[in-house]
Amino acid sequence: MAEIDRRRFLKVAGLTGAAAGVAGITGGCSSGRSGPSGRPVRIGVVSNQTGALAGFGEADSVVIANVQRTLKDGIEINGKTYPLQIVLRDTGSQTPRSSTVAQELIDSKIDLLLATGAPEIVNPACAAAERSGTPCLSTNAPWQAWFFGRPDQTPAKPKTFNWTYHFMWGLEDLVAAYQSIWSQIATNKIVAALFTHDADGDAWADPKTGLAPIFGPQGYTFVQQPRPNDGDSNFSQLLHNFIAKDAQILTDNPAPPDFATFWRQANDTPSRFRPQIATVGKALLFPAFIEVLSPSPVGLTSEVTWHPTWPTKSSLTGLSAAQWADEYTRLTHRQWTQPIGTVHALFEVAINVLQRAGVGDPQAIVEAIQDTSLDTIVGHLSWKKGHDKGLAPIAAKNVAKFPVVGGQWVSTPGKQFPFDLLITANANHPEIPVARKVQALSPLQ
Repeated sequence: MAEIDRRRFLKVAGLTGAAAGVAGITGGCSSGRSGPSGRPVRIGVVSNQTGALAGFGEADSVVIANVQRTLKDGIEINGKTYPLQIVLRDTGSQTPRSSTVAQELIDSKIDLLLATGAPEIVNPACAAAERSGTPCLSTNAPWQAWFFGRPDQTPAKPKTFNWTYHFMWGLEDLVAAYQSIWSQIATNKIVAALFTHDADGDAWADPKTGLAPIFGPQGYTFVQQPRPNDGDSNFSQLLHNFIAKDAQILTDNPAPPDFATFWRQANDTPSRFRPQIATVGKALLFPAFIEVLSPSPVGLTSEVTWHPTWPTKSSLTGLSAAQWADEYTRLTHRQWTQPIGTVHALFEVAINVLQRAGVGDPQAIVEAIQDTSLDTIVGHLSWKKGHDKGLAPIAAKNVAKFPVVGGQWVSTPGKQFPFDLLITANANHPEIPVARKVQALSPLQ
C-alpha cells in the first residue's frame, strides 16, 4: 500500500471518535445531581473528538468524567457550593469549526472556555474568546505557535492578550530535548525536516526563531524544501532531496495520517530513506496511532509532554501520574496517552481559578489566572510575575511553561500493549527519570 487513505487510516487507528469505555459526553455534559444550589458554574471545552487530530482529544471524555466524579458534590466558591456543568464540543479537527463551536459556547454564557489540541485548533478558539471578552485557558500547542500564530496576532508587531492564557513548553525546550536525543547517536548532523504548512510547521520552520536557526550553531544543517501541505499524499520530491543530501536525522510535526503516508513512502522509495534517528512531534504522541503504523514504529523518538513516571500528582484528585495512567487504562482498557496529563492539568487550573475568582465576573477570573501558581499533574504552572524563564518578554503575561523531555517507542512482547514509550533524555529536568539510552533505528529488512 504505497499511499494511506486518510479516512481509512483514522478508522483503523481508532481516531474517528471519542475514547472507548465512556459514552454520552461528546456533545454536552453536566453533573446532573441535586444538592448544590444556585446557577451552575459552566465550563466550555473545545477539542478534537474526530478527524486527523483526534489523538489529542480521544481521552477528553474520560478526563471530564473523572473531574465530574471528583466534584460530584459541586464546586465550593466563597463558602457556597455550585453545581458544575462541562460542555464539550468537537471541532472535527477543522480550523473553521473550532472558531464556530468556540463562539457557540461563548454565546451560551459559559464562565470559562478551555481549548486543547494542535495550534490550528486551539488558536482560532482562543481568538474567539479574545474577541468576546471571555476568559480562556488552553494547552497542547507549543507556546510560540500559540502566541505568534494566532489569527488575531500581528506578527510584525506582536501584542499581549487580555482574555486568553496558555500553558505549554516552547521550541527552546523542545530543542534541548531533541539535542539530548540526537547527541546519543553518531550522525552527520544533516536533518531531514518534514515541516507542513500549518501553524505548527510554520513555527518550527521559521527562518529566525525555528529549529534550523537554533540548531545551526551546533553544526546541524536542515533540508526542508519543498515543504508539504497538510494532507499531501506525495512526498517523492522531498524524499529525493533527503536521500541526495544523505540526511541521517528526521524531524517533523505533522498530523498522524500525513506521517503515516510519508513513513510508508520512505520505505517504498527505490533508494529507501532510513535515517539513524527519527524524532517526530505531534504524530508520535498517541499509542492508538503507533499500533497501526507501518513500517514498524520501534525506535521512533519524540518529545514527551507527560508520562506516568513523572514525579507529579493532581491537585484535584491527589492521584500520582502513575496512578492516573493506571486509572485511565482501568476505565477504558486502552493504553495511557499523553493528553490525559495535559488536559487533566487544564481542569486543575480551571477549577482552582474559579474557586478563587467566584462566578459572574470575567475580569476576576482573568485576574485569578494571572495570580495562579499551582502544582499540577504536569508540573508547576504559574502566570505570576517572575515565572517567565525562557519566554519572550512579550509572551510572559499570557504563557506558563512546564517540562518536556525525550522518549523512544519500544516493543513490549507479552505485555498488555504492543509498544511503550520510554524516557531516554531529560535535559534540564533531572527530576524526571530516564529509563534507557537512545538506540538507532534498525535498518529496513
